[in-house]
Amino acid sequence: WISVRTPSPQGLSVAPYKGVNLCLIVHDGMKFARIFDMHWMKYPVCNLEMFSLACKAVNEVNKRSWRTKVVYTIEDGILWINSDALMALDYGISDLDQYFSSTLDCLLDCRNFYDDVMYDLLKGSDGDGNDSKA
Repeated sequence: WISVRTPSPQGLSVAPYKGVNLCLIVHDGMKFARIFDMHWMKYPVCNLEMFSLACKAVNEVNKRSWRTKVVYTIEDGILWINSDALMALDYGISDLDQYFSSTLDCLLDCRNFYDDVMYDLLKGSDGDGNDSKA
């Protein structure tokens, strides 16, 4: 389903999936893998309005998502939006390829979900499609 490249200097393995380089962390003997979709949106930290909206969007997405999580990191004055998923490594799963691909698809869908919530926040609603000015 994906091929993993040599680990990076940070110890992360990079795996291209549907045109996106995902980072994988798998430790020997562990039954889980953590998969990251890193640095897919950015805002300057000095733009306090966008910083605030981005943090609200992250929180709203996480309230409504159960398979993946969106987080932000701050590096060199930039607020980066990232997403990650925890995936069980159980070869007893009947359709392992479907399980892996659906988990990775959900991870990538976070981008669209975040964009939808951010759009709602920018137009003045609360991120849930409700007008916050009512």
